[in-house]
Amino acid sequence: MEVRVWGVRGSIPVSSPDTLRYGGNTSCIEIRTHAGERIILDAGTGIRELGKAMMLEEPGECAILISHWHWDHIQGLPFFPPLFDPRWKLTVHCHETQGIACAQDALNHLFDGRHFPLKFEEISCPPDLLRFALGEPFQLGSTRVQTCPTNHPGSCVAYRITAGDWSFAFTGDHENTDLPQPLDSPLRALLAGCDCVLADGQFTEEEYSRRHGWGHSAMESWPPLLAALGVRRLFITHHSPDRTDTELDACLGTLRQRFDTLPMSIGFAKEGMRIRKDQIQIPACHRAGVGEIH
Repeated sequence: MEVRVWGVRGSIPVSSPDTLRYGGNTSCIEIRTHAGERIILDAGTGIRELGKAMMLEEPGECAILISHWHWDHIQGLPFFPPLFDPRWKLTVHCHETQGIACAQDALNHLFDGRHFPLKFEEISCPPDLLRFALGEPFQLGSTRVQTCPTNHPGSCVAYRITAGDWSFAFTGDHENTDLPQPLDSPLRALLAGCDCVLADGQFTEEEYSRRHGWGHSAMESWPPLLAALGVRRLFITHHSPDRTDTELDACLGTLRQRFDTLPMSIGFAKEGMRIRKDQIQIPACHRAGVGEIH
């Protein structure tokens, strides 16, 4: 299984010389398994470049799992080329409490003829909308998908993807509170023993002290929590749109120094990053700054 990161920002995409190394697109993660399954987590603006890459391949099947329907996690979908190519078989998965009606409503608002010139019913071969029971595992081919709710306004889903002997988890948007045990039991169980976790760490501790209830975590809250759960590798994502590359480098350096005794590697997600069980690859254009390979 290989995980490729296509979008790392939270709230809104950014584009400037100060955000080139980590990237400025919003949330999108691609998972490819050895058995050939392709799973996409979230459809932020990063899905546009992913779609362009997919159009150079032989068309096939693809499952899109949305963590939630906030704008920064779906705004790239109208610019995802395979959506408009009937040779691709796409499915969009949502949990039962959101329901197909909720998903359909969200997509109808996204493609409403005003905010985007095409209406959803005008797509020649629209994706199938499929429902899963939140908290109940399901299969996508050879891949096992586990889910649980997270602490975020409007609801959100965390995903754990297991293929072969390797597991990867994405928290979606989640707020670790300042309680002694901030992870609730379902999320704690979902992340326990995971090989690699991509976690929402939009704020620093100082920023979070003024942003309780916003639905995002302090990056410093994750290392001790996940190390105690047996997680071997952590990547922070959902970077603040106000955070420059230089500032992200400084945050990462501080984080690694503070938690250098933990049995865990700590990194920040970068666009183009490829994560495998025993290897991380980062495109040359993103390699400057704090060391990344662990």
